Amino acid sequence: MTDWVLSKYYDVFVATGELEADYMSALAPKETLNSGLPRYEVLAREKSSPTHLLFMPTWRFNLHQVSAEGFAKSDYCRAINELITDPLLLNHLRETGRILQVKLHPNVDKRAGHFKFSEHVIHSELSYREAITSAEMVFTDYSSAVLDAAFIETPIAYYHWDAADFFREQPYEARVDYSEDGLGPVFHKHADLVSHVVQEDYLRSNQLFAKRRERFFRGVDPATINASIVERMLSL
Repeated sequence: MTDWVLSKYYDVFVATGELEADYMSALAPKETLNSGLPRYEVLAREKSSPTHLLFMPTWRFNLHQVSAEGFAKSDYCRAINELITDPLLLNHLRETGRILQVKLHPNVDKRAGHFKFSEHVIHSELSYREAITSAEMVFTDYSSAVLDAAFIETPIAYYHWDAADFFREQPYEARVDYSEDGLGPVFHKHADLVSHVVQEDYLRSNQLFAKRRERFFRGVDPATINASIVERMLSL
């Protein structure tokens, strides 16, 4: 969202970690503070054993104003419904007693009635913090909200069923190469994502993603995020 950022007036840009700080420092002649986001200071995995999975699909710019009928016929709606009604996934959820929470983007939430929720796949009404901190695993298509999960070392994954078209139709450009820099595996077919979940591959330690996560959030101290920001504000 480079154009949007550069259209604003600010003294300090608060970055999520070293990678973002380096990018913003080179992009704009403004100071970038690599403190981490304020909400990260109170973000922590719940101590109880989590039993739910979390799917957080983002919205599609070209569907924002379409009719209900047009939305129902869209590839976006079809792809999500095919995933959440997959027999292997539903059987796994039943056998393990898990729930798949689907946290829709605010721009899509009004369309919730078009998705085929069920006993084990539900429309989440939890807050973002509640949903993320209590999840065993979080996956998305392109939402940056999963960074919150990665920050607290919850396994994440990406489901890119429309990778060829997504950024062509969005009001922002692709900056991250998910295959090279993503903090979790990338799947293009829902069967592969389902296999990842059913086989519980996400529970296995993965040094590649651990190293990427450490690099992405390098320089952020969870205990001093807000203090660093307030100190910088008071010094302006």
